[in-house]
Amino acid sequence: MDRLPAWSPDGKYIAFAAVRNGVEEIHRIWSDGTGEQVITPQSVNGTSPAWSPDSQRLAFIGWDDQEQPGIYIIGPQPEQLESLYQADSWLGSLNWSADGQWLTFTAWTAGNHELYALPVIGGVPTRITVDKSWDDFMAIHPTADFSPTATRTWPRLRPGRGRSLLRSALPTA
Repeated sequence: MDRLPAWSPDGKYIAFAAVRNGVEEIHRIWSDGTGEQVITPQSVNGTSPAWSPDSQRLAFIGWDDQEQPGIYIIGPQPEQLESLYQADSWLGSLNWSADGQWLTFTAWTAGNHELYALPVIGGVPTRITVDKSWDDFMAIHPTADFSPTATRTWPRLRPGRGRSLLRSALPTA
């Protein structure tokens, strides 16, 4: 079963999650459908591929042989694997910011899906939402700023709504 395709921004590749023999891995093919290859190492399974804006790196949600979920980046070469973040719960909906400095994702936190932003250099994720609604699949404005200083100025979401306009993420005149 193949799922969750992601075109590289330069249009050269398609990455996708593929289940083969009961194992989910990240595969990459040329845009014409040829040259399929597994790009996740044997030690890490993967899903939810997301290309960096420059098409040089591929982030994905993965889990190791102890089933611990995490966020990984491969690239620019397939053998260059970096673990950015390890979690204790489900992760999903991975996305890059337009400037390539942040990854956003959903995590199952305290019985609810919440949105987070993680610097691509690693570190501690910044929680974006705090409410009882099911927050998922964040759309990122090209000038979004997820730094801890900026997030302190964001308005809190109203309960029951999975979206908001973030003051620091709006374009400036």
